[in-house]
Amino acid sequence: MDIRIISTMPGEDSFQSFQDLKNKLYPESGSAPSEQLNELYLHTCYMLFVDGNLISRAALYFNPGIRYMDKPTALIGNYESFDNPDLSQHLLNHISKEAKNHGAEYIIGPMNGSTWDHYRFSTHNDYPNFLSEPYHHLYYNQHFLSNGFETIATYNSSISINFAVQDERLLSIEAKLRENGMRLRNLDMNHFDKELDKLYSLINDSFESNFLFSPISREYFNRKYLSIQALIDPEYVIIAEDNEKNIIGFIFCYRDLYNTEQKNLIVKTLARSPEKKWSGLGLILSMHLAHRAKQNDFDSLIYAYLKEDANSQYTSNVFGGSSYKKYALYGKEI
Repeated sequence: MDIRIISTMPGEDSFQSFQDLKNKLYPESGSAPSEQLNELYLHTCYMLFVDGNLISRAALYFNPGIRYMDKPTALIGNYESFDNPDLSQHLLNHISKEAKNHGAEYIIGPMNGSTWDHYRFSTHNDYPNFLSEPYHHLYYNQHFLSNGFETIATYNSSISINFAVQDERLLSIEAKLRENGMRLRNLDMNHFDKELDKLYSLINDSFESNFLFSPISREYFNRKYLSIQALIDPEYVIIAEDNEKNIIGFIFCYRDLYNTEQKNLIVKTLARSPEKKWSGLGLILSMHLAHRAKQNDFDSLIYAYLKEDANSQYTSNVFGGSSYKKYALYGKEI
């Protein structure tokens, strides 16, 4: 058996093979998962060939903003492979050794460069994918586990069907926030670039304490949101401002266009200022979003990609969320 591992990068002739593998792995889907390489942190792309046939591929990333267990940490992403754990271990071992040779003591995957990009594997496909949810083969989880990776975090997407919640406690929280100067408005699509500039600082500040967070440049942030501008309905992007029109929180949602049988709304991002006086703002934004969804005959809300801890789950639980999808992130010392 002739086993070879070849490195490649975007722009090289061999990179076409790296891209083409996913089309061979998902022939029945009609369209392969979208490619997403974070070239800011990309070190090298690798391909495993066995007897001349491409079996698996992955990319190695070094993001200086990410450390795990206070160790220099590398990332492995863009993983695609045929289902052969024994052969795939050759590639995962090779990348782990390369990461160690470049100073890493820990490696995490799957993560395409940062948590701003695609990361995590689904651990079941009991329900169809929703819009923006990456699709991959479930056996990828076993490939990582067979190679010595352990689960370092679990996530879920929850679904809420009975979501028109309004109670005295929430109304009391809203009244207090309004006394402090809070005002709500929709996203202004006529000045989308300016809105992104205002949201940039809030999101970086709000997510700073999140697991494996790393800062994002303003340019990269704007590019990511501009790429999905056509999907945005401003009625479902609610912004909270203070008396001086500083943005102190927002909730970003979009319709699940993949689901043609039901009318579902995906809650993708919920963020607020960490200032104590705005405590409870996330609940109020969610409450207003739920009312709008109910008024417009949505069947459900999907709270996407919540880390399985008390803080992340709280808002979803308040609005009747129940577990819908599950995901895992893996890591190991090297």
